[in-house]
Amino acid sequence: MSAETPEDAALLWEQRGIAARDAKRYDEAIGYFRAGLALAERPISWLGLALCLARTGRHDDARTCLEKARTLAPHSGVIRHLADAAAGANPARMPSAYIAWLYNTNAADFDNEMAALAYRGPEMLHQLVTRIWQPENKLAILDLGCGTGFSGQPFKPYAATMDGVDIAQRMLDQAARCGNYTRLFCADAHVFLRQADQQYDGILAAEMLNYVGDVTEIFTLMAAALKPDGQIFITIERDQTPTALGYRLAASGRYQHDEKHIPVVAAQAGLMVADRVDEPLRVEAGELVPGMAYRLCHKI
Repeated sequence: MSAETPEDAALLWEQRGIAARDAKRYDEAIGYFRAGLALAERPISWLGLALCLARTGRHDDARTCLEKARTLAPHSGVIRHLADAAAGANPARMPSAYIAWLYNTNAADFDNEMAALAYRGPEMLHQLVTRIWQPENKLAILDLGCGTGFSGQPFKPYAATMDGVDIAQRMLDQAARCGNYTRLFCADAHVFLRQADQQYDGILAAEMLNYVGDVTEIFTLMAAALKPDGQIFITIERDQTPTALGYRLAASGRYQHDEKHIPVVAAQAGLMVADRVDEPLRVEAGELVPGMAYRLCHKI
């Protein structure tokens, strides 16, 4: 392997490492990243090494690599978030750059990955929907964090129009092909809701709140975008060891929420819990991930 400078050679090793990681050949990728780092310390190589080490169960080593990456690239939202999750920090929001990176990176195989995890968020929301709505194609629905359209599919029979919002353009490219949506918007959910040009009969947020710690603002924005008789349907990962804040950034990189905190924050936004489903959201590392689905509406 030849290159003009150590930095050039390190970049080539890094590219090999990324390709091996994407192919899930994690031990091979670890070797490539380490070879590159021996030549030049690049933050992406430290990040790639950390991700592969975490995948192979070496979490302490992964945490060290993430801190090295953060030192080299202190302004990277992706690295900052992963380092925070590994270190047990609990910020109120995760960087939008991290969410866009995560889902743009995984868009091509997203539906298959969710199926492999036995992900049930849309099914849990659909249980709540069937208790109050008839499939009459007459409602204006907003799907926040719509992804590939996987989450919106069960709700198409209820919608006259359905808008989808996602921060990852590659996810939206797939959503455009599924035929579920009237309009698609590439935007952060908070930003979209602040600028929403209409109110909706229903707002869906399957999985989306796993990427928001403090839900106070998003609940207030959803309430403002909801018609007086409208309904909000959300899922959360349930925190088994709640904190005083009501949310916790887990080692998975996703937020978990205290089920007792959700009604409190909803009430602050002028909303109330009208119904809920308590079931596992997915299987991860062979373990069921506890979840909740809620139906919220304006206070009576």
